[in-house]
Amino acid sequence: MKKLILIISLAFTFCTYAQAPTNGLVAYYGFEGNANSHNGLSNMTNMTGTAVTYLTGGNGTGQAANFDNSALQTTAIAPQITNEFTICFWQYNPLSQNQIYATRFELFGSAFYRNNGGAGSASHANISISNGSWVGPNMTVSLSNSTWQHIAVKYDTSGGFSIFVNGNYDITLSQNVSFANLIKYNQIFSVGGGADSSGNFMTSKAFKGYIDEVYVYNRALNS
Repeated sequence: MKKLILIISLAFTFCTYAQAPTNGLVAYYGFEGNANSHNGLSNMTNMTGTAVTYLTGGNGTGQAANFDNSALQTTAIAPQITNEFTICFWQYNPLSQNQIYATRFELFGSAFYRNNGGAGSASHANISISNGSWVGPNMTVSLSNSTWQHIAVKYDTSGGFSIFVNGNYDITLSQNVSFANLIKYNQIFSVGGGADSSGNFMTSKAFKGYIDEVYVYNRALNS
């Protein structure tokens, strides 16, 4: 009986993310009222004293994480990223951001996807390469404030960083950089905000908006 229950439970869990590749999947977060990973090995906790809330109407199977001066973190993922990676998620931006570097995700404190500076703006975002510096205007991608958007940030050893918005890839949104230049300031993977080099939450990185269906892979996915 216990074996049957386990099989049913595993099958149900698989169905929640069966539409996405499972090869190399480190963690999947559906944000259905909590920040637990699909396998329970990379559950996230609040990075700040402000708890993340969950709202209905997410882009996944019911709920999404609602960030407002709050963030989630785990140290279980970074040790599994030793070469290539892909991070995918759905985002919904309000009309403006409270903080200058509104961060959707951050890995090692040096690889991230966030606003390109300027509190109150939600029209553009950037990703970074070595030492957390901006790549430049080539990496700027327009964001929508009125609908859910799917973002995928990929790093591979041959092509460096590239970004997909709603499944569309643009060669101008790519930048070559060696993995060695991804300085590992800390072992934190965060969603909805970011940390300083010591791992402490930075208010300037707080994202205001909704994030759903986060996937983390330790390999570079193709289109």
